Amino acid sequence: MSLALTAATLATRWRPRIPPLVVLGASIAYVCVAAYFSVRRHNEFRSSFDLANFDRGLWLLANAHEALPQDGHFSPTVALLTPFYIAGGGPTTLLVIQAVTMALVAPLLYAVARAYGAQPWLAAIPAVLWLASPLTLMPNVNDVHHVPLVAPAIVGSVLALRHDRLVVFAILGLLACGAKEDVPLLYVMLGVVVALEGRRRLGAAIASSALAIFLFAVTIYLPAFSGSTAWFEERFAGDRGDSVRDVAGWMLTHPLAAAGDLVAAENVGLCLALVATTGGLCLLAPRWMLLGLPTLGQSLVSAYGPQHGIWDHYHVPVALSFAIAAAVGVQRLAEPNPRLRLLAAAGVVLAFLVAPLGIRHVDGESKWNADRISRIGGPQAREDALTLIPGEVPVAASTRVAPHLAHRRELYTLPLPFLGHEELGADWSQAEMERRAAEVEWVVLDTNDRPIELERTPELVLPLLPELGFRRVFEQGTVSVWKR
Repeated sequence: MSLALTAATLATRWRPRIPPLVVLGASIAYVCVAAYFSVRRHNEFRSSFDLANFDRGLWLLANAHEALPQDGHFSPTVALLTPFYIAGGGPTTLLVIQAVTMALVAPLLYAVARAYGAQPWLAAIPAVLWLASPLTLMPNVNDVHHVPLVAPAIVGSVLALRHDRLVVFAILGLLACGAKEDVPLLYVMLGVVVALEGRRRLGAAIASSALAIFLFAVTIYLPAFSGSTAWFEERFAGDRGDSVRDVAGWMLTHPLAAAGDLVAAENVGLCLALVATTGGLCLLAPRWMLLGLPTLGQSLVSAYGPQHGIWDHYHVPVALSFAIAAAVGVQRLAEPNPRLRLLAAAGVVLAFLVAPLGIRHVDGESKWNADRISRIGGPQAREDALTLIPGEVPVAASTRVAPHLAHRRELYTLPLPFLGHEELGADWSQAEMERRAAEVEWVVLDTNDRPIELERTPELVLPLLPELGFRRVFEQGTVSVWKR
């Protein structure tokens, strides 16, 4: 009898702990999966410009060659990763860190749901859905980006606010807003949500502070430390002008065309995917979905193709916002409403059914097939090419090779520094561009590597190299190495 009582007592004690343990276990599994595929993708020479940019920037900081990250964005928070590079970190370190930060969102979502009154098993649903979502996994293995690195700070801000830990909220909010110039807009909307929930002064303070950070970032910091603002605006505008203002004017004068662009199939598909991957639970707290409205609006209006798809990192702030809404609203499933529970159950089942799509996609993105290896040389050709490049010498390289050459003071992503500084946002004069081009000693060119912004890079660069005094010293598949 005593054994039965002991077993019953243990079961009673452990039953509430099972849901958080499930979330924790799922988070650890996610880290393993995301880290494996992202590192494999890098080793297979499929990582690109963004990883090289982060990696080189932190290497420069760790070696006292820079005082702040110079990656074309307002990102002082990224400098906090410098100790990892002082300890010898590299691109693999960044990829694993990003897997961990995205996984940490899940236990924080669980805590948010519990803070808003959800029972343990209900609270676990939005957390596990976050980990299962293809929209979480796919950008996590597509290089390294700003928002995934501060995703826990964003969700932690909401949790701190719920518990009235305003100092903690302020610290986490500043860390998040310092990751990228558009993150403060999420906090502007958070202030609006807080005000709508009745805390008007606090909401106004949050919104105004975040707006001030955003204005500082785009009007003072970026012009002072980066020449990328005009380039970002031109990429956003496309054939509608050269700036955000031009796009706004075009939308006002072409309302039907603008409306048609907004409801294009790819935009509708993106929105439906963002809702579906929360199992539709975000609709239980629609007010909190406003957090992602600025980013979603920017993506839907942008002329830049990747912002309309589900494969890249641009939708992460929106996915985070919808996941927060799901965590806040999931407690409503405890209400005696059979229809609501049935719809939610169907949505959650659907969300879990589409989860394998993420695994399938990242598996295909992180390995080479025999046909590609035979046509363009495969990883071995690139490894052989890199063995020729001495350390520390100035190099210009194609985007897929650049992340493997980033630990040096002078690294340029082709067609820089020979061509294209205006198209790529580099704020250089013609004289400065010529000086940098004259210092380059080695070029690694992959004619199969065609970045979306400059697909004709190989055709533009290849004829220039002999004229600039380079001679080819290696060629295998589509990869060639040139030495001056």
